[in-house]
Amino acid sequence: MHRTPGLYVALQNGSIIKRTLVTNKGETELDETTIGAELIWFAELDFSTYLDALIKIEDLAEKTEDDGDPKNYGTVYLDIFDELLTEVNELVYDIEDVYPALGSLLRFDLLDHTPKDDGTAMYVYNAKYAICEQIAEPVRFYILLREVLEDLSFGVPLDFEDKYATLTQGTVTQRYTFAGTLETEYCFRSIKNYYKFLLINYLNSNPNVARCFCCGQYFIPKTRKATLYCDRVISNGKTCKGIAPTIKHKIAVDTDPVLKVFERTRQKMYKRYERAADSLKKLSKGISIEEYWHWSEAASAARDKYLKGELTAEEALKIIEVND
Repeated sequence: MHRTPGLYVALQNGSIIKRTLVTNKGETELDETTIGAELIWFAELDFSTYLDALIKIEDLAEKTEDDGDPKNYGTVYLDIFDELLTEVNELVYDIEDVYPALGSLLRFDLLDHTPKDDGTAMYVYNAKYAICEQIAEPVRFYILLREVLEDLSFGVPLDFEDKYATLTQGTVTQRYTFAGTLETEYCFRSIKNYYKFLLINYLNSNPNVARCFCCGQYFIPKTRKATLYCDRVISNGKTCKGIAPTIKHKIAVDTDPVLKVFERTRQKMYKRYERAADSLKKLSKGISIEEYWHWSEAASAARDKYLKGELTAEEALKIIEVND
């Protein structure tokens, strides 16, 4: 049976996912993985280049219309809009080249939400906002996912009434196949919807997530016993566990001053980011996705260096703490 383009996902044995990417070029079976491994893989991606592209696209979107000079108010600059479209296409192609599934999902999402060109100035106005929104969605979900994993790793109860309320919203497209047994497939055409679906299923499994006190990355411990270090190879064939005895580490957030400040500031900065995320105007003490990203990256790196004894508490706090 012919399938429309999308990422088709089937869950097996509760945690194993089988995936097929369908594009206009055909069907590709992706490597089998687990829900937890796929979520952590996405959470550990480096979004810095992607964020640079988003900032450039948002800047071009602002410049497509002249709202400064009253004489030119409402003027649309099609050459700048064309430049915006070129940047978007290059971004999608670049992602497809390295991560075919993610690039295709981003392309599908843009196709589904960008209005068709009707030759009017309103097309440019509506299209640029739709494009910026869809390009920003993967970063927003990446931030939310890392917040969830951070809370899970420290045993913080997840707040589904406020902070994570959006996780309880949304629908997925189901497809049923029969080859001896009835199998349910889920079809996705956006990065956010795919990973949101995985995250919801993961949270329903009473997950066990830890954050390595050596490399700073998330991992799934083999047992529910407190585990501080992962098995990743990080230096000269040695794993984090292997070099753990040489690392200065802290055990509990509520007893270490740097970890206490990091957790308190993380909650504050995320609230500021949320405050501005759904507003067309920058609200008081609200911060942009770019501002939150830069703080989070710098603060997390400072915390990790402190845990490894590479920064003093005072040096780490200068980077982490935000007092305004």
